[in-house]
Amino acid sequence: MKSRKKVLVLGGSYLQSDFVETTLRFGHEVHVLDRDVSAFLSSHPGIIFEPIDISDFDGVNAYFEAAACDIVLSPITEIGNRVASLVAEKHQLPYNSVETVMATTDKRVMRERLAGSVMTEPKVFTLSNNKQIPPSLNFPLILKPSISSASRGVTLINSQEEFEEALERALPYCNDLSEILLEEFIDGQQYSIETVSFDGQHHIVGIVQEVLSGAPYFMERMDIVDKDKTQELMAIVEPFMIYLLNILNVQYGPCHTEVKIKGDQIALIEIASRSGLVRDRLLKVAKGVDYNELILRAYLGETDIDQNLIHLPQTNAMLGIMAYEEDRDAHQRAKANGLVRDEHLNEKDASKNATMLTDAIGYYFLESSDINDFDKYHVRL
Repeated sequence: MKSRKKVLVLGGSYLQSDFVETTLRFGHEVHVLDRDVSAFLSSHPGIIFEPIDISDFDGVNAYFEAAACDIVLSPITEIGNRVASLVAEKHQLPYNSVETVMATTDKRVMRERLAGSVMTEPKVFTLSNNKQIPPSLNFPLILKPSISSASRGVTLINSQEEFEEALERALPYCNDLSEILLEEFIDGQQYSIETVSFDGQHHIVGIVQEVLSGAPYFMERMDIVDKDKTQELMAIVEPFMIYLLNILNVQYGPCHTEVKIKGDQIALIEIASRSGLVRDRLLKVAKGVDYNELILRAYLGETDIDQNLIHLPQTNAMLGIMAYEEDRDAHQRAKANGLVRDEHLNEKDASKNATMLTDAIGYYFLESSDINDFDKYHVRL
């Protein structure tokens, strides 16, 4: 890796902590910005922390210049990714273009960019100022904000009455109706595809089965890496992803893409030019890549990457997303049986009706050579 650099990370949550640890391990100086003075990384002894709002481009850019940082990135936060792209553009740093980042953080812009391509499913409609469901769409439908993550404001609807209720749930995450999307519900198993790009060269590093709660909110509850299923799916996933990343002009860093797969058919749900929820830790538990090392190398502008650093998972892993009291029991049983490889518990109270990933009270990561072992340690669905 290149000589010691000053690395500016936007966002100080637990979700970005492994990236920070990786960057420190390679000897770089790490600066972290987050408006929350009590953010997870705020008291980390190895970094320089400043309580600056990462949505404030002027404030972030002023800090970048004053601290003479070399690169800026936000491995997992949407708003941080958008601001980092602006700072990188201003200073001509290796980063995805502002246009690409917008197309991979705003679902409406993504669909506009993909119009005319082979990515035709699902059918999507933008509400604009019209609160009517167009006759071209058929129930069931998914209503979602165009700029959101962690299942915020996402609801399955089966009627006009449910449409109006879902609209009220989504509007707090939007500026106006133009940021609301309706899309036809696609049948199939949901997966996330994790990739990393080096100056336009793309690599798949993981295929993760997403286990969701039931309708209407479909909150992500567990993520499973099945090493054999990963190999099996590569034949349809790889050409799909290369096409998608190229058409969106992704050049650098991670992408977290959600799809539905049924047989040999694959449909795009959404793509984000960031890593997915603790996928870095999940892939590490599955004896896959060090995702954060690859992300760091990508944004440092490295292109001559040792191919031994890029490979698919070698074993099976599961992420349990705790939200309910009984989820703690599953975690403790797995721990007693020696399957837990990593864990994180926050100080939130357990939910009685979890609807979004922000309701999570912690995470636990299991590893086993037998994929069936995980059946005993599921969270509540």
